[in-house]
Amino acid sequence: MALLFGAARHLDSCVFGFAVIPFGSVIPTNFGVEGVQKPIQLVVAPGVNVGVVYVLAVSGIAIYGVLLGGWASNSKYSFLGGLRASAQLIAYELPMGLAVLGVVAASGTLDLQAIMTHQAADGWYVLLQPLGFIIFVTAALAEAARLPFDLPECEQELVGGYHTEYSGMRLLLFLLTEFLHLVTAAVLIVILFLGGWHLPWITGWTDDVGWLGAFLRIFVLWAKVLLVVLFFMLVRWSWPRFRYDQLMALAWKIMLPLGMVNFVTVAVLDQVRLVWQLDGMGWTVVIGAVSWIICALALVVVGLATPRVADNRPLRSAVDLESHIGSRC
Repeated sequence: MALLFGAARHLDSCVFGFAVIPFGSVIPTNFGVEGVQKPIQLVVAPGVNVGVVYVLAVSGIAIYGVLLGGWASNSKYSFLGGLRASAQLIAYELPMGLAVLGVVAASGTLDLQAIMTHQAADGWYVLLQPLGFIIFVTAALAEAARLPFDLPECEQELVGGYHTEYSGMRLLLFLLTEFLHLVTAAVLIVILFLGGWHLPWITGWTDDVGWLGAFLRIFVLWAKVLLVVLFFMLVRWSWPRFRYDQLMALAWKIMLPLGMVNFVTVAVLDQVRLVWQLDGMGWTVVIGAVSWIICALALVVVGLATPRVADNRPLRSAVDLESHIGSRC
């Protein structure tokens, strides 16, 4: 029973999130339904104004599914694989949350539909928060366990990791969840940073749309999602896998500080714009340019601070270990 429960909890972390994720904008009300006074939102649970918090909360259930799946296998190797996977998920949820905080601070709302509308009016956040976009995409790859972050179940090292002892439908639930994580991450990237259903000069930005505009917005949203999934596939084909120490160092030593830099930058620029009342497209371009400059500086600093050469020599004895530690002190 615990085997099935762990796989089911892992699947729930993806499926529940789609309750508040819009799959379009709105549809008009001129189709003869009595009592309908305003456009209908294309979302399973409309009116949830804390959609960002809800999605992050249900995605955190994946950690319990991974841990429970590894523990219920009654195998030391699967349990260690579950600990390894859960450590990765926890590490990359922190920079992902900081990247989302930048979007929430700029838009002033937790509603996913309102975030897309705000981007349609003022500009996409991929242009205004490039550092947050890079952090979110990288953390989303790690959360979905896609290459080069597929350490939880890399076949060459773990022969399956936390789901080594699984087969049949229980294994299918875990594998299906991995691909659903990929789709969920792509949808969130499009909604939070790529404008969602908005396409300049084509889709508009108000709720006053006809049937053609409604279907066009649906097509634009899912076309963007398909392109992001294609980008994930290209990354999978192009980059080699990290070592586990490199994976964790990237999360705690690089991604987390960059996330804090991004959030502080967005908060300061948003406060300056609010206090000085810097409205208009010209000031939006200026703020975007400042964000790009800070992004470039942060990446340069990280590149200069990273060691040029990694010492990958094996430690063959305790004497070698002591000398290795002494040389670094």
